[in-house]
Amino acid sequence: MCSSLLNHYHSDAFSGLAGEGIQVFARSKGWDDPDGLPLPVIEDGRQPAALTVVIPVMSRQLDEAACDKTTKWGKYLNNLLQRENCPPSNTRFIICPVCAGGVELVSDPLKLMKKKQAIWRDRESIGLDIDYDKSGCAADVSDRYMLSLEVGHVVARQVTNESNGENDLEPLKVFISHTRQLGSDAPDVAELVRKELQRTRLGRFFDAESIQTTTQWKEKIDSEASKRALLVVRTDHYSKRRWTQREVRLAKQNEVPIVALSALSSGDQYGCFMLDNVPTIPFPAFPVGNADAIAPQEEDADAIAHEEEDADVPQRDAVLRALLRLVDECLKKAVWEYTVEAYVRANFDWVSLRAPEPTTIMDWLQKKKRLGEDRHLWVLHPDPPITSEEWEILREMSNLAGFKKSKLTIVTPRELDTRGGSLQIGSDPQIPVSAGSLCGVRIGISASMSDDLRRMGMDAMHMDSAVAELARHVFVQGGTLVYGGRLFDEDKPHDLMLVLGEEAKRYGNGIRDPKEGSDETEPDDTGCRPVFENFFAWSKYSKEIADRLDVLQDRFYPDVKFFVADPDGNCRDLDSAREVLFRGDYPAENHPNHECLTKMREVLIKESDIQIVMGGRFHHDDKSEDKLPGILEEVWMAVKAGKPLYIAGGFGGVSRVIAERLGLTDKTWLSRERLSKKASEVLDELEEYWKKGGQERTGLNDEDLGLLATTSRPSIIMRLVLKGQEAAKMTSDNKATEK
Repeated sequence: MCSSLLNHYHSDAFSGLAGEGIQVFARSKGWDDPDGLPLPVIEDGRQPAALTVVIPVMSRQLDEAACDKTTKWGKYLNNLLQRENCPPSNTRFIICPVCAGGVELVSDPLKLMKKKQAIWRDRESIGLDIDYDKSGCAADVSDRYMLSLEVGHVVARQVTNESNGENDLEPLKVFISHTRQLGSDAPDVAELVRKELQRTRLGRFFDAESIQTTTQWKEKIDSEASKRALLVVRTDHYSKRRWTQREVRLAKQNEVPIVALSALSSGDQYGCFMLDNVPTIPFPAFPVGNADAIAPQEEDADAIAHEEEDADVPQRDAVLRALLRLVDECLKKAVWEYTVEAYVRANFDWVSLRAPEPTTIMDWLQKKKRLGEDRHLWVLHPDPPITSEEWEILREMSNLAGFKKSKLTIVTPRELDTRGGSLQIGSDPQIPVSAGSLCGVRIGISASMSDDLRRMGMDAMHMDSAVAELARHVFVQGGTLVYGGRLFDEDKPHDLMLVLGEEAKRYGNGIRDPKEGSDETEPDDTGCRPVFENFFAWSKYSKEIADRLDVLQDRFYPDVKFFVADPDGNCRDLDSAREVLFRGDYPAENHPNHECLTKMREVLIKESDIQIVMGGRFHHDDKSEDKLPGILEEVWMAVKAGKPLYIAGGFGGVSRVIAERLGLTDKTWLSRERLSKKASEVLDELEEYWKKGGQERTGLNDEDLGLLATTSRPSIIMRLVLKGQEAAKMTSDNKATEK
């Protein structure tokens, strides 16, 4: 279940939020002891989140553990109940129980939790991504989405805090925006949406049933469209109807969450620019009935009814996906509004829920003009950044609205963060780091899954998300990422090389095509310059891998470049590596894996300007006492090469042990791994390096390094790296001036 929620809330749908607004962690695996209690939900000494939602899975196993006095699980659960009744100041703490099946609960804490209305799920469906093509059962369709939908609904209601009574919260209400298809034989998609909504806890506004007799219907529709989450059911005639256009315009101008369900059958001959810039879910066509089919016998009525229900499974699936995305958009809006309060107080003129567009910017410019002249217009919106073509249109529109002499700055929180943006109440934002400050800087990243992740309440998806977010920050600032990864089997998840490749493809175009108005300059070599370079060890390169890499190189071109380090330490592109491989210059039996990996790491460090370290396993291939874990070997090479070293220890593993050995954190790390003799010797030498200028090269003070050593938030990691680089550059410039 945790993996299901983690994958959902760390997906692209939420990637645009400021500062990793939603994070998912598990509490199951023991901390001190594998069979002991997990970490507290709110760790001592850490600033709690504004809202913490705890989802206990009330199963037989948890109930037994809560009854067993030797496990202390009962005390752990009672502490959660106490937290809910007396949360820390300026925070909220909510318990949202999930009942796994119909088991009778006998432990005191779970019986208290069960007094709340729970989310009921079958044991088999908790955390499962049901594939209806395999199950063949229409009843399973909701299992794919209902857990995330209900959890999202709970959190969105709590964050928005729209109270409907003393202790009750009003459910989110969905405005179904549709057009009637009178006289048409086409299936009624809006009616299917209405039926699926009835299966959820969401409220709904459906004009045919929600507008009471004698009500001023135009005013009612305007009012509801301006404040309710809008689900656009886009059928063939939707875009040319005046009232549906009006509903979308009102929703956009009032920053209402919108999702479109694209249910075109014959196509849309007209289109409408107001329907763009919203998440869209495709709706599959209903199957065409066979008029010549033999009528069913009366005794088969139940079977036919079940077959008819099964027949619309893909359509129900699409509707549920759209409803889930709409709840996600409501949650994003609530989190966005909470996290951007500081931006509003710091003279941002417009903090928009979605990227500016003609429909919304003209409405805002008209309101802005009534307030008088402004020399600098500041606009903030969620990621991803707008393109240069979009910026040009928005700039021209602001000129036409009378702001020709005003500078227009449109940024996302990630862009602002990576440029060291600071906010002061009543003053314009300050952006000390110039756009593209990492142009020409090659950032090496040493990262792998840590064996500590599970007991820290995380898994490989957390590392994937963190590395991806780190990459976005680097690419936005024009930097190049350098990584030494391998290509795993095609069905193996959590391949960091592919994660970085996808992010490079998504953001690399921004370096070659920068936004205007942000003081960005485009270097002469950006045309085919990759933003991500991956180096392979020779022992991980084969004829099969060569073929797969050629396909990936075409897919990621020109944003990604693959290289292979041969056993002599030469860096080869794919064409050269393939030629040498087929010639048989380096027989595998003459070049052990650990030697090839060492050569690859030497090339990696040589090609990097700075090194960021995250996670890292302790084990090495042959378990020998004279071998090093891979991450530690890369760190040691970077140290000997005099490269600035940034140690992000929030994911445990080797990086956390290094941070602790260097005295960067007071919190003792309870590592269960035994270090080899060689690893212990290298750590001793690292201490000496750190004392002789290693810390100075980072440009960070003790407090910054301590935060870096404990955080798992990539926005903080990257902000500290940029801060250190700016400080180190300034120190270097001052020394050069003195000379």
